Amino acid sequence: MIKDFTRRWLLVFLFLILILGKGQAQYRTGLGIRGGLLYGFSYKQGLDPSNYFEVIYGQKFMPLEGSNFMQQVATLMWEHNVRFRESKFQVTRLCWVYGIGGHYRWGNDRHAAGVDGTIGFEYQFLSVPFTVGIDAKPFYEFGVMHPLNYVDLGATLRFVFGN
Repeated sequence: MIKDFTRRWLLVFLFLILILGKGQAQYRTGLGIRGGLLYGFSYKQGLDPSNYFEVIYGQKFMPLEGSNFMQQVATLMWEHNVRFRESKFQVTRLCWVYGIGGHYRWGNDRHAAGVDGTIGFEYQFLSVPFTVGIDAKPFYEFGVMHPLNYVDLGATLRFVFGN
């Protein structure tokens, strides 16, 4: 089941890269894959040069009550990107990212919703239309007695395009 899900969406992602062409230096839109505790796909849309919203859809392995199963997760985040322009290293294409949002989790007759935060780093390559990022997404779920963890750690590789 996991292999079919990943293979199908990876083909869609690669097809979009081929038809959308080369990315720009300042990106407006990004499509990517995310690995980590929550793994899946990411869509990031710029509202202005430093504010974005991000939608993450993926799966999460949940070992609850003596059984192991996969849950689907949809997350919507508002994010603010701050560039490291004045650093002593002069790394102008590196941003630190922070934001807030929420998620909804479902699967195997179990549902949960929660509030999410995010903090991390994103680097945009100069010669290729990609960014790479690492993040920590602390969260709180409502209606769950004992959440298994309170932070999703992950990395994202994103194809970027648009001004």
